[in-house]
Amino acid sequence: MDSVSRITLMMLGMALTGCAPKATYDNPCDPLLRSCAGVPGDLCYRDEQCKAMPNGRCVESACVCVPNCDGRECGSDGCGGTCGTCGCGEECQDLQCVFVACRDRECGLDICGNSCGECWWSPTLCGSTGACSEPFQMPPDGDLAANLNDLGDGTVADTVTGLVWQKEFLSNVDWQFASSACLDNMAGLPGAGWRLPTIIELQGIVDYGTWRPAQSGPFETSQEVFWSGTPCAWSAASAWYVAFYGGHVSFETMTTPHAARCVRSETTGEESR
Repeated sequence: MDSVSRITLMMLGMALTGCAPKATYDNPCDPLLRSCAGVPGDLCYRDEQCKAMPNGRCVESACVCVPNCDGRECGSDGCGGTCGTCGCGEECQDLQCVFVACRDRECGLDICGNSCGECWWSPTLCGSTGACSEPFQMPPDGDLAANLNDLGDGTVADTVTGLVWQKEFLSNVDWQFASSACLDNMAGLPGAGWRLPTIIELQGIVDYGTWRPAQSGPFETSQEVFWSGTPCAWSAASAWYVAFYGGHVSFETMTTPHAARCVRSETTGEESR
């Protein structure tokens, strides 16, 4: 084709498409090749010509959408795809995966089997809703022994607090063994939900009107140090105890052998009489 014919054909193309020939590209091409940015089927030479297309790039002379996941963990890639899927317990917020499985939960397990935290006074007092039960309150001053009812089945009911206690106790056991013995009810006590008492619950059976031991009522008494189920906030290897010699409270490493008395949280109407 001679030059006159080519020019004539070029002008005809301009009239039909409304596209001006591009003759100043870094890589000059045939001036008949047209570039109308964003129009499917049009040819391109630079990314700037593809701005009308979301994430548009000039690839092999065609405007195409190029996925962009820079700095994104999830959400849209700009081209109808996704930048990733968040894991268990996460949701996509502002293109980032955010852990939400423990939202509105302060303790217990989340839906993925991970811990949402523990109640500082006792890990066993996490309710089914993921909220910590209220800490046990000390009983009012008075005759402690009068509030304790020997049920005749190896347990003692506190008619004020509603707690049921093991009458006897374990001796010379470390914290882990004591905790397992109560949870597994190794003593074969009636009822369910046996555990180590919290440090506040344990103080509730201290009789500060006597000493050596500082305890009264139908319990098998001892002036030993008794484990509570409350770990120390500053050390996962230590827990609080009550020394029934005089009723003082302190803490010890969990591997140290001490005494332990199990408790469960609720009595029935019969036990409270």
